Amino acid sequence: MHEGTGETPQLPSPIDLLAAFPCPAAVADAAMACGPISSFRADGVNGNPWGLDALYWDNERNRLLTVRTVRPSTGLDPHGLPGENASIQLVNFLAPTRRHPQTAHADYIDIRSAVQQTEPYSVDVAVNGTCHTATRIDVLALSVVELAWEDRTVFATGQPSLVDRLTLRSAHVADLTHLQPRQMPSHQDRHRFPPG
Repeated sequence: MHEGTGETPQLPSPIDLLAAFPCPAAVADAAMACGPISSFRADGVNGNPWGLDALYWDNERNRLLTVRTVRPSTGLDPHGLPGENASIQLVNFLAPTRRHPQTAHADYIDIRSAVQQTEPYSVDVAVNGTCHTATRIDVLALSVVELAWEDRTVFATGQPSLVDRLTLRSAHVADLTHLQPRQMPSHQDRHRFPPG
């Protein structure tokens, strides 16, 4: 709460997060039929925006798909930049369903080991109607796609049946107007997974 006001501080709105991001972000195209964005969040590094996540859930709040856009590192201090790879995407996707936060490191080791034993393969993914070659892995009953989109990197993590028909486009303000600003997380909710 803000001292003296009794109000819980709010995070920037999804629209503000998109506006502050230094490049276009990707979201699932309507052709994928995974519904509207359920949650939209950002993280930063050294006070600068770093990644944007568009999350899609079903009606029971089971995660279906996360589309993460990572900005180019140009102009950022290379020290302390987070690792971004398939293992990290899977850890973050599975976090709500995995063990207690104190076991996050063990979860990460398990997931990284599974990823290292899985052979990636090439796939084509359309972004704004243009085909891009991407890399996909199928592991732990999920799929992760990584693609270079102009000067940024996009990861899509989710159910294989959705990733099979992955089609992306640029995010627009209209994609986010239905989302409400979130309150600041409590100290217990601020857990971060280990770097890649």
